[in-house]
This record gives sequence, structure tokens and C-alpha cells, in this order.
Amino acid sequence: MIRTGLLASAQIGVVMAGVTLVGFEAIEPGTEIARHWTINGEPDRFSPRNEALLALPALGALMTVLFTVFAATGWQTRALRESRGLFLAGWIGSLALLTVAQAGLVYANAGAASGELAQLPMKAVLAGASLLLIVIGNFLGKSRPNWVIGVRNPWTLRNERAWRASNRVAGWLFVATGAIALAILLMGSTKLGTAVLVGGAISTAVVATGVSVQVFRAERAES
Repeated sequence: MIRTGLLASAQIGVVMAGVTLVGFEAIEPGTEIARHWTINGEPDRFSPRNEALLALPALGALMTVLFTVFAATGWQTRALRESRGLFLAGWIGSLALLTVAQAGLVYANAGAASGELAQLPMKAVLAGASLLLIVIGNFLGKSRPNWVIGVRNPWTLRNERAWRASNRVAGWLFVATGAIALAILLMGSTKLGTAVLVGGAISTAVVATGVSVQVFRAERAES
């Protein structure tokens, strides 16, 4: 699992480095560049070029270290091995999404993107997030109790039946949220796509928690 994650991280890192180098070549030194946009595609946060272009690669490197540590920690290894697909999907998918965000950052600041083209970086990131939800959702229901990834709360971590039920429901909701949001984004509505992603994520957390409490209490009542 660690070898697979590190190999994927290295490959994604090469792409991230290439995109970053393009940014350094295309954007003048000392330029204040946009690093955050509103739903309408208007920039609302700026940073110096070097800081903005290096922030996401640094975050990606930190995430790789953290995922590696989690996977290698002795008391967690067995549980994570049983949830290998979910763990790797979270690891690799998160780094891939950061790379998409970095490409959007460079695109938005290296050229004269205006009008609908100015919304492309945000749409690309939102579409990537939608795909990541779909992928993670497909693995959630097959995961086993662990402290790193999945629906983790006092009820799921104390009861495997509650874990299975809540993660299965969360998986279905993630897939549905990602698919609906992606379809809306492809039809051109960034605002509605964002609302579906945010609303779906919050609803998933609430519903999954409710399921875990209900199953936990039902099992205790039976025993």
C-alpha cells in the first residue's frame, strides 16, 4: 500500500512540478496573482507569485508525508490494509485534485482569461472534487473500522455494525452527490454545482452520523 501510494505521489508530483515551472515562466516575478475566486469567477484573494505558486506543491508534499506516516504506523497498519482501496483513493485523489487546482491557478494568471473562460479553473476543481466523491463513495462501504479515513465517530469506532451501516450510506450519498454535481457543472451552472457539493457533503455527514447512532443503540438494546 505504501509503495503504491508513494509511486502515485511521485508521478503526480512530476506533473505538479511541471505545471509550477510553467507558472514561473509565464508569470512575471513580483506579480500579485489571484489564488482564490468567487463563484462568479472573480478573484477575491491575491498573493505574491512565489508564495502562491509554491503553496499547493508544499501542501501536496505535506499530505504525502502524513499519508505515509498513517500507513506505516504499526498499530494502524492492519486496519488500513483492510480499507486499502479507500485509503489509496483518498491519498491519490487528494493529490490529483491539488494538481488540478495548481493548473487552474496557473491558467487563470498566465493568460487573459475573461468571461466564461475565467470560470474554467473553478469548474475544473469542482468537477475534480465531484469525481473524487464518486471514487471515495465506491470504497466507503467496503472499508473497515480505522482511525484515519471513513465515517469516524464514537459509535462507528466502538461498533463494527454501526461502521458498516454508516459508511455504506455515506458511500451512496457521496456517489449521488458527486454524480449530480458533475452533471450540473457540465451543463454550465457553477453556483448550483457548488451548492450541491456543499449541501451534499453536509447532508452526508448528518445522515451518516444519525445512522451510526441508530444502529449502535439498536444493537445495545438487542444485547
